[in-house]
Amino acid sequence: MNLFSFEFFFGLMVGLSFLLTFYIYFRLLYGVIRKREVPQWIYKFGQAFQGRVHVKYENANTSVALRDANIFLFFWLLSNVLSFAFLYYKSGNYYAAVYQCCKLQFLIVLLAMMLHSLFQFFRMTFHSSREARRWYSTSNALSWVAFLSCFLLASFVSTMGFPESPL
Repeated sequence: MNLFSFEFFFGLMVGLSFLLTFYIYFRLLYGVIRKREVPQWIYKFGQAFQGRVHVKYENANTSVALRDANIFLFFWLLSNVLSFAFLYYKSGNYYAAVYQCCKLQFLIVLLAMMLHSLFQFFRMTFHSSREARRWYSTSNALSWVAFLSCFLLASFVSTMGFPESPL
């Protein structure tokens, strides 16, 4: 019974972290459409995640920030689809491919973050617009909350073990 409660609450934490990821995205989307600000804690959350090099993130709720978040989500989805297709081709089993894809979410989101950073680098290098040279705290918050959610999901799936096929 004790193990079940741990797994239940850990799974609940994983679900809540993914809900937080999509809540941040939809608050950004709602703020851009209605021309309202997102809550201040989202800006602070985006400013808090820094790498080795300090970057001044802009607290802006614009369509460019939404496009930046959409690009990250596109790379995340593309990484998931390609890894699932590769794993399905390799194993031939749908359930095993889904399980392996869930176990590899941490690496998949790292790949998406690297592709997004590479895209931002090229955009800042080759685009002469001032808007293209900005880093936004809202898209940074979205990417790092997705990173934490995928880390929790990979940890949760790794502790659960492979389920039996329902067929």
